[in-house]
Amino acid sequence: HHQPTSVVAYLTCLSIDYPVCLLKAPKTPILDSYQYPILLLPDGVDIPNSYERYGDLSAIKYGIYRSSKHQRSTIHSKLGLLLTTSGSTGNPKLVRLSQDSIVANAKSISEYLALNSQEVSIQSLPMYYSYGLSLINSHLLVGAKTIFTPHSFMRPEFWIDFDNYSATSFAGVPYMYEVLHRLRFEPAEHPTLTTMTQAGGGLKLE
Repeated sequence: HHQPTSVVAYLTCLSIDYPVCLLKAPKTPILDSYQYPILLLPDGVDIPNSYERYGDLSAIKYGIYRSSKHQRSTIHSKLGLLLTTSGSTGNPKLVRLSQDSIVANAKSISEYLALNSQEVSIQSLPMYYSYGLSLINSHLLVGAKTIFTPHSFMRPEFWIDFDNYSATSFAGVPYMYEVLHRLRFEPAEHPTLTTMTQAGGGLKLE
């Protein structure tokens, strides 16, 4: 439910050329390996050690926290975004992306899927996951709409929101489609649904 605010914060950082790292939660191994100068966290979450409150964004129920251990370092002028890897090796790592590459990726996706301003996506994947973020970026690029729902794709409420806002597409990873298959999901029950995409591995043939 914090996601729309997170998107605004992400876009604000990009617009002022302030590199941003998207994290799943404040309690993450990445914070043990790297000290970020500033954390933007929703109210009510546990604050990591070595961070102190620096300011408030009370209108959106977020706090700004400053690291007491951060050492000033030179940041590459092209750096726009840091994303965590899946961590399959057990060692947390970050992927560095420039603003140019973010835009190029969004443009490539929007062209491949023939997106236009009439599209309405629903955010079924978290934005700290590259595929989830690419949905936001590609739809923003063409002036399309994105629905943010607090409900899981497994819940009826998700699909009620989908229909109420006339969403046109659904994006998922293989396990999500396996779950929908077990739930006997029927695309025809959602008249505005025209596109279903997937990434993150191959789908099982059943």
